[in-house]
Amino acid sequence: MNREIEKKIQHDIIRPVLEKKYDLVIGNIPGIIDKLYANIPDNKCISYGRVYTIKVLSEYLYNRFIELGVQIFEVASNIFNKSDDFKSKGVSLGVLSLLRT
Repeated sequence: MNREIEKKIQHDIIRPVLEKKYDLVIGNIPGIIDKLYANIPDNKCISYGRVYTIKVLSEYLYNRFIELGVQIFEVASNIFNKSDDFKSKGVSLGVLSLLRT
């Protein structure tokens, strides 16, 4: 995770979440996952891979949503239900998995 990716997450995911534009969020998540994956050094891509990038993004979003007072269950379940993409579904499940009851 670097500053450029954090800015992209803010612009492409967090801002649309705050505006409840879930279709936009769903369309932007795969690109963020791809950027995170591209930043993994070549010698670690195999061991870290896509699952790791989904975990990193999920944890980052969860923490930002907590800071912003976002209704996490509402957001993550909307993204999961409206998405056909495994990356978006994976991130939404990752965020949901961090919820505490």
